[in-house]
Amino acid sequence: MNTDFKPGDVVRHKSGGKNITILRLEEESLAGVTKKVAVCGRFEGQSFHQETIPVEMLEFVDRWFVAGG
Repeated sequence: MNTDFKPGDVVRHKSGGKNITILRLEEESLAGVTKKVAVCGRFEGQSFHQETIPVEMLEFVDRWFVAGG
């Protein structure tokens, strides 16, 4: 399982769906358990959709170079 994602990576939810781009990675804690999540986004027409997904639920699609990243 690849969880070595970087901002700018194009990923897809393991259950399927559209490709999305990782905007940033964060640590999220709930009830004393910390897990790594990815804040992802994509444009659909002129609308921007953002969602937070646990990294273990993501599949790698492609890597884009992000300056300074």
